[in-house]
Amino acid sequence: MYQYRMVLVSGEEFSAGSTKLDRQVTVNDWSEISLNMDAPNKEGTYTAYWRLSDGVNAFGATLVLSFQVVK
Repeated sequence: MYQYRMVLVSGEEFSAGSTKLDRQVTVNDWSEISLNMDAPNKEGTYTAYWRLSDGVNAFGATLVLSFQVVK
């Protein structure tokens, strides 16, 4: 059985680290994935790029996470 993870491919990880998927998702099916992150203390716009990985290769579409910190 494969152990897939969400891995950061570019940007800051915001303390999320790689996230192991805890369930099997069949081909052409959908599933929700959550990443727990810590927001930076400094104001600004931040972007991170995540992909699925089999532990060696990143694959699939890139998940773009972009947010703005305002104080």
